[in-house]
Amino acid sequence: MASSGIEIVFNNLSKIAANYRSQAGKEVAKAAHALEAQEKQIVVEKNIIDTGFLLSSIQAQQDDELSWVVGNAAEYSPHQNYGTVNQPAR
Repeated sequence: MASSGIEIVFNNLSKIAANYRSQAGKEVAKAAHALEAQEKQIVVEKNIIDTGFLLSSIQAQQDDELSWVVGNAAEYSPHQNYGTVNQPAR
């Protein structure tokens, strides 16, 4: 049988696999919090602040280790985002 000339000196695959979910979870969390900050910055830049409820309701919430949801609780937020018949999108 011919030899390939490759010798495995160390094998960290099991260690990498063990840390994958944890590291991926940290990256997903960072991305969710960055999106939350970006959305809040848009509200501030567009001066869509009356009572501050829309701004304070923008939250990043974790569903599980690799899943986050960024949203808000303001019922009127779609109207601010997309506009209405009487009001343009902001």
